[in-house]
Amino acid sequence: MEEAKRQQKFISFEPNFRIELWGREVVSFIDLCEKALGYTDFVKLSEEEFSIITVMTVSSI
Repeated sequence: MEEAKRQQKFISFEPNFRIELWGREVVSFIDLCEKALGYTDFVKLSEEEFSIITVMTVSSI
């Protein structure tokens, strides 16, 4: 993503949280999403991913 941004490419991002894959690593999912969002021009989120990212982020402040 860093290289694509450096080359001024359009970057889209669609986080896909699946409990079977992430298990109890919700914080890791959020951390990776936050990092990716810093490079992203377009984001497609489901209500579930939006809730996970925003609720967990806001509650940790």
